[in-house]
Order: sequence, then C-alpha cells, then structure tokens
Amino acid sequence: MNEKRILVFDEEGFARVCHALLKLDGYSADCLAKIDIEQAGELQDYGLVITSYPYGLSLFPHLMERPTPVLVLSDCLSGELLGCLKSIRNSLCMVKPIDYEQFRGKIKKVMNNDWSDSDVCEIV
Repeated sequence: MNEKRILVFDEEGFARVCHALLKLDGYSADCLAKIDIEQAGELQDYGLVITSYPYGLSLFPHLMERPTPVLVLSDCLSGELLGCLKSIRNSLCMVKPIDYEQFRGKIKKVMNNDWSDSDVCEIV
C-alpha cells in the first residue's frame, strides 16, 4: 500500500469519521480544521487531500498546480465548484450523500496510483 498519508481538511465531526474509516482501511491520515500557509507548503507530502466544498475553498489556491490528488465532497454542483475543480490539476468530486463503498474505492484507486486522465476532474 502507498506509504503517503492522507490529509482530511474539513469540519471536526466529518474529519473524525473519515479518519476512522481511513484507519480501518489501513491508511495513515492527518485531520485539520484550519490550515496556514506554512502547512500548505507541505501538501506535496500527502498522497491525497480530502475536503468538502465550500469548507475547503481556502485550501484550493494552494492545490491548483500541485500534483497531489484532491477529493472534494459537496452537497451540490455549482458553477463556482466546477470552476474550482477545473483549476485543480488532479481533482475528483463526489456529491453527497456519499456511497461509502464508492468513496473507499476512489481512495484506494488514488492511493494505489491506479487512476488515469479519465478520472481527473471526475464527478461522481
């Protein structure tokens, strides 16, 4: 399994649940509810960033040109969200309610480097 960690940048409640699910699947994850510029510089240390929209908007500018894959969860699609997803080099989006098996499958695919250009900016 990929040795890189996963960053969950979201509200505390979801971050705890997500962290527990990731741990069950054998992933190492860090959870943050706030991020500063110094931490944003360390994003390349992660194999995946999981955040939600609009919560993660402050993080998006730091992710735009990085190769780090980003999984964005959202209640609905909007023009603003689609614009953000297009500007993030390796983005996936899942619309809530989340199918947890599909969620886990996307994470596994990304962490095993088993995804292609057709997966980039994918909306599920």
